[in-house]
Amino acid sequence: NWAPQRLPESGRFILINEMTEDLSVRVVGELSEPVLAVDDRDHPLMRFVEFEGATVTRVQELDVLGRADVLASTGDGDPVIVHLRQPGRDVLYLAFDVLETDLPFRNSFPILLRNALTYLAEEQTAWVEPQAQVGSIIRPLRPLPDSITHISLIRADAPEDEPPAEIPVRGGTFAITDTSRVGPLRIDIGSESAFVAVNVADEAESRVAPYSDESSEHSLVLSSSVFGTLPWMALAVAAMALVCLEWFTYSMRWTE
Repeated sequence: NWAPQRLPESGRFILINEMTEDLSVRVVGELSEPVLAVDDRDHPLMRFVEFEGATVTRVQELDVLGRADVLASTGDGDPVIVHLRQPGRDVLYLAFDVLETDLPFRNSFPILLRNALTYLAEEQTAWVEPQAQVGSIIRPLRPLPDSITHISLIRADAPEDEPPAEIPVRGGTFAITDTSRVGPLRIDIGSESAFVAVNVADEAESRVAPYSDESSEHSLVLSSSVFGTLPWMALAVAAMALVCLEWFTYSMRWTE
């Protein structure tokens, strides 16, 4: 519930219920007892996060003026959790007081904080994903500084006298579309270099474990006999017989 007037020019920050003056988000009001919902379930920050049934007393009404990823919102579409990406800065903003919710007693809030620390401190240190599929577009994971106007693309199989391809940078991002050939790429971003492997493999296609065509009965250690080698079927039949016996003795007035 506290934030400075301005954030440092570079860094990664988590702000909760208090906005700074130099970000492209403004607090314009307040919303009472909203229903929260996750907008982007595929975003790394929202993995395994669920707000269904959460009790929230109030949230800030936000006006997002610039580029931002809305990760969670109210039922009316008002942003509640926003990820702001700027050259040199990454900011995750939660527009509510955590103590006025029951989120600390749920799994979602510690999971969200864990995702935020992992994403902001670890994953965002890389410029690009380590691999890309053939035909895909390679984009940076975070905005590039304003001082970088282009990047250099070098293929490992390119002739030595072939100059690097110059790709322009616009709005802090770039797009590499020449991924029709497999092989490693080196991307020079300012004084840093990033490496990407363009290939046709994915997790399913590259799995080398032997394929098993065993039946489910064999996998569960069951036999083809009536009760199998596990006692679950026999126990179910015994329970049904006991229920029938109880009903019969009650109907004959032998028991009450």
